[in-house]
Amino acid sequence: MTVAAGSDFEQLMSLMAGWGTPAERIAELRAQVVRVTTRGHALLAYLVPGEDRALGAAPAAPETLTIEVVDEIRKLVDAVNAQVGSVPFGRLQVALAPAVEACRILHKGGSPGPVRTSLAAVAANAFMVAARVAFETRDDHTSTHLYTEAIRVAESLPAWERVAIRTSQALVTLYSTNDVAAAQLVADEAVRVARRSDSRIMRARAHALQAEMAARAGRDRHAFTALHQAWHDVDSSSPDTGDPAAGRFGTAQLEGFEGTCNLYLGRSAESAPQLSRALSALSHPRQAIQRAIVTADLAWARLQEGAPEASARLLHDCVDLVAATRARVPAMRGAHVRRALTPWRRETFVADLDDHMRDVLAGI
Repeated sequence: MTVAAGSDFEQLMSLMAGWGTPAERIAELRAQVVRVTTRGHALLAYLVPGEDRALGAAPAAPETLTIEVVDEIRKLVDAVNAQVGSVPFGRLQVALAPAVEACRILHKGGSPGPVRTSLAAVAANAFMVAARVAFETRDDHTSTHLYTEAIRVAESLPAWERVAIRTSQALVTLYSTNDVAAAQLVADEAVRVARRSDSRIMRARAHALQAEMAARAGRDRHAFTALHQAWHDVDSSSPDTGDPAAGRFGTAQLEGFEGTCNLYLGRSAESAPQLSRALSALSHPRQAIQRAIVTADLAWARLQEGAPEASARLLHDCVDLVAATRARVPAMRGAHVRRALTPWRRETFVADLDDHMRDVLAGI
């Protein structure tokens, strides 16, 4: 069985949507089926019949590459990316391998002019998604290399696509190196590119990341200036504007960023309500990783407010989300809060949390 675009499985999902099945339920069903389907053969699960042969033939003769083959590679990458947070990252890494290698060879080869721009867009996205997945599997060296490839391939693409790569790279740089200054440089570059972009959504995301890096460095004026610009971009964006990055970033995510900025600047009274609102709004299954991050940050805010037991209760939720998504960033942020709970280590609520962490996260 395959779960690729155009497969019988995807046609069934489309029918269910037409029958009125809620989108959240369809996402849950898709995630459950994909988890089972990709066990043991993730490499083939996202390929429709015949696509594996097309991907195998194209690199051998790049001059014969067609837009149809490029589109199949795009569908494969999109299908894998849609399962981030639902399927173990190791399987996603294997599933991406054919697309990444095909893009690498085809972009270097003599692809015909009409399809070269489309190939560049697909290749840049494939490298970016693969870089994110490599980071999640703790292969930071490969992740860094793939981001470099994505940026190089994206040189001729619209500014918003280059911003998408830089914003992803900024967060991975922060968590793979713990170097705020290095991550700040990447975020600043994202903002510079975003100013030339026609996507308000990506401008908002770039400014939000710039704000978080400034807040982590204790630069409150810079953080709030960037947040103000991010809110301006979000508020001026609407479905009617035809933003090319529509749906990638919005009010809920920005509320979470502002809450995190206030958290790092020691303003827990402002931070906690913002993080609570973000947590309530991030309800879609695809947002599970973001929910885990915001939950960890809200736990830290509660601790800053002098409520360690409330903080521990939130960390229980974070632990469950980390176990479900196997995501690295919320695990790191949750661990930070748990270390901050050390003065209460003899309390029952911390002992219960430690037992929960051992039981649920063992082997992940």
